Amino acid sequence: MRVLWINKSAQVSIPPTMRLPFQGLQYLTPGDPKANYLGKSLAEKNYRHEFVTVYRVLPLDSRTIRSNFHVTRKRRTSESFANRYTAVRGRRCAVVRAVVKAQDLYNVEGADHYVYAGDPVEGQKIYITKLI
Repeated sequence: MRVLWINKSAQVSIPPTMRLPFQGLQYLTPGDPKANYLGKSLAEKNYRHEFVTVYRVLPLDSRTIRSNFHVTRKRRTSESFANRYTAVRGRRCAVVRAVVKAQDLYNVEGADHYVYAGDPVEGQKIYITKLI
């Protein structure tokens, strides 16, 4: 597990669009008529594996990835988001890794962002940010 040290007094300039990239999208489900932004699931796109490893930034006291959470398939993307969150909000967080079914992942906003639409799954903390 890697730990990142961030100086609280450091001035960080982050564009407003990067601060809360998923604002307003957290609570739409695949069956919701407003959820037309959801693409096809990975299984519908003929993804060759039944299971997929996904990553999500969560508070330190949580390891559960729930339905309607935005996730990514790239570890570095989640670590980058965790670092921005810690720098902007001043709160520590963790990147959680979990293995989920490909049929439960729906593509949104480009190739790297997905909405998880399955049962809650416990993950493993693999990266923790830290304030100094």
